[in-house]
Amino acid sequence: MNTKKLLGSLVLFMFCTCMSFAQDADVTVLLDEKFDAFTEGTVDAPATTDISTPTYSGKLATTLSGWKGSKVYEAGGALLIGDGGNIETARLSGYSYGKTIKITLDVKSRASYGGIVTVSMGSTYSPYINQQTELADDNWHTITIYSASASSTYGLKISPLLIFEGILIDNIKVEMSDKFVAPTTAKQPEDATATSFTAKWDRISGATAYLLDVYTKADGTDEKEYLLKDDEVTTTSKRVEGLEEGKTYYYTVRTKKGENISDYSNEIEVVEVISSVDAPKAIAATNVTANGFTANWEAVAKAAKYDVLLFKTETMAETTEKRILDEDFSGVTIGSLTGTVEYGKTQEYLDAYTTVPGWYGVSHCFAKGYMGIAPFSGPGSITTPALDFTANNGAGKLTINMAEGAYGKYNAGYEVTINLYNGNEETAAETKTVTLEEGFKEYTVEFTKGTAESYIEIVYGGEKKLFVDYMYVTTTLKAGDKYTSLVETREVEGDKTSTDFSVTLDENTSYSYQVTAYVRTVVSGEIDLLGSAPSNAVEVKLTPSAINGTENDINDTTLRIVDGGVSVTLGTETTIYVYGMDGRLIKSVKGNKGNNNIGMARGAAIVRAGDKSYKVVIR
Repeated sequence: MNTKKLLGSLVLFMFCTCMSFAQDADVTVLLDEKFDAFTEGTVDAPATTDISTPTYSGKLATTLSGWKGSKVYEAGGALLIGDGGNIETARLSGYSYGKTIKITLDVKSRASYGGIVTVSMGSTYSPYINQQTELADDNWHTITIYSASASSTYGLKISPLLIFEGILIDNIKVEMSDKFVAPTTAKQPEDATATSFTAKWDRISGATAYLLDVYTKADGTDEKEYLLKDDEVTTTSKRVEGLEEGKTYYYTVRTKKGENISDYSNEIEVVEVISSVDAPKAIAATNVTANGFTANWEAVAKAAKYDVLLFKTETMAETTEKRILDEDFSGVTIGSLTGTVEYGKTQEYLDAYTTVPGWYGVSHCFAKGYMGIAPFSGPGSITTPALDFTANNGAGKLTINMAEGAYGKYNAGYEVTINLYNGNEETAAETKTVTLEEGFKEYTVEFTKGTAESYIEIVYGGEKKLFVDYMYVTTTLKAGDKYTSLVETREVEGDKTSTDFSVTLDENTSYSYQVTAYVRTVVSGEIDLLGSAPSNAVEVKLTPSAINGTENDINDTTLRIVDGGVSVTLGTETTIYVYGMDGRLIKSVKGNKGNNNIGMARGAAIVRAGDKSYKVVIR
């Protein structure tokens, strides 16, 4: 189609176009279909009439003899295959046993998250071809598959997997040639250092050798500077030495079978393999005011990023029915209750849509202002972040506003399951159910078996969708009780060692932070980020302390231990603070110029006056 712009290529065995060495006379075209006869609808708005049947009838089969399928729709010169559907071509009657075929087709997921496209041939239990390609977005891509195993008695079957909106297909072509050589798949090195690595790739049946290229690229371009070019290797690996530290290297491989050579394999970026990451050292906060502070930490070598976790601790001034979780999903700005909802990944964290991090969705969907559950091959769920019910002896209450339905129409009678899980336990500590009324209604569920780390899971397995408008969790806290919750996880670039938080600090509210470092390396055979253990926690209070780093410029301060406490000599008036070794403020005393005697209990403590701190042990 002239109106389509192909934005990328995905390959199962290899990225490839026709072999440059293969003449037209050497290639037999077994199938070449552009779907020009299917003009109803458009790519953006496909027609709504299914033109396929499992047998050879309907517009699909009458237009293309021998084709069949399910849930196939016209899309203005392309075809849409709906969720759970498929299309099967006519049999490849011209195929000669033992020859290699090359299959190419253009595909596009209708979901922004992409999905999986399956191309198969033969029976379910003994297929000639059964390949899956993952799409990462909703752009057009060209899939290329090589196979030395095929049959003249079957056609190709194409179907979407985990794509609720279905896939668009166009330009299916199958070619056969003795000179086609299947490209190999290069592998991510798992023993790479800053100056060497082992290149590895898959074995191709019948290959006589492999040609290895290793190169760097000029900054911001694809211009290659070769370390190795067409280095002939007869095995499926080679140790490469002499890398210049600090440069990024890449490699590709071509398969050689006699005089015939495949196109290039996928390109591999060589990344140093690191097995562990040192935990950062979080250090005292600076710029502490009633309106915020700067969190600080020491750099970790080769860090690509840091995650800074911010915790809030509130001390109750009186007995309170405290909302420990309050979410209205106003962060969801896509999809519609009355139109088309937007689907998420099969499973993912929902932090981009919620006020606090830690929410998790399974088979979930989005409608503006609502979080939904859209079951796919089993029940879906939404799970809250961790909640602490210890202050109220495990008791808490969930209030949730929700409805079952689709396209603005709602149903009654479905029984929604609500589970309470504690820690990493796989069995729910408590299970409750609520029977839905028609439309959005508020429901309340009480739990009594919560712990310091509890999760509430909303489970729906109906035939429609479940939408949640808002939900909040409460527990009773007494005067003096403290409640700590995670309020933000912030990503910071690896070349930075501080970040500013705008928060409200007062006598009843403090914060703390921990830092995790990540390096870019190889994890389970793929380039990924490897994280460290969390750093030490740094507490931030509004009052000056050795912990939060707030300082007063007071000179001429001395301290000596006396019977029952300490004697602090000040050069000018200032407050003297006494802290436990856990950072808890024990007492504060107005210090006068001169000597100040302060009584203290036995044990270790920290005494701070102005810009000086002393660790003391009272015996």
